[in-house]
Amino acid sequence: CPANNNVLLNNTSRKNRVDGLRIDDGCEDNDLKKNVATGNGVFDMNDQNATCDNNTWQNNTFNTSNQGCIN
Repeated sequence: CPANNNVLLNNTSRKNRVDGLRIDDGCEDNDLKKNVATGNGVFDMNDQNATCDNNTWQNNTFNTSNQGCIN
C-alpha cells in the first residue's frame, strides 16, 4: 500500500461523489486527526481495514463512517 505512516491533520473534504477521507485495505499506521468531512456521497470517513488496524482516527468532524473505530 502506498499510504502507510502518514499524518492527515486539519483537512476539509466536502461534497465528494464517493468518500470524503478513505484509507484502503492494507494501508496502516496512519494518523487522521482534526479533519472535517461532511456531505460526501458514500461515507464521510471510510477505513477499509478491519477495526481500522493500526490507523488512528481522532477528533474528526463527520456525519457518516463505515466503522465505529473512526472518531
